Amino acid sequence: MRTFKTVVTALAAAALGAGIALLLAPQSGEKTRRQIRRKVEDGVTDIRDTVNAKAHKVYKRGADRAYYLARSVRRNIQPKLAAVVNR
Repeated sequence: MRTFKTVVTALAAAALGAGIALLLAPQSGEKTRRQIRRKVEDGVTDIRDTVNAKAHKVYKRGADRAYYLARSVRRNIQPKLAAVVNR
């Protein structure tokens, strides 16, 4: 519970600091909003690219494991099936 309060306090302080910085910024609000929008869009793009790369890696790993599992099952089952069919 203490950690939660610390995190909430830190987030509140950061939000307050950001608000004060925006009020005291030496540039226009429009320019500041453009910069914020650009940074958010860049951040979203970075996150999307990272998630896509991780998802591809997980998919590839799963596909590789499925392939090797299927190959192993075929190697183990085919001789047994052949023995049953040839009886």
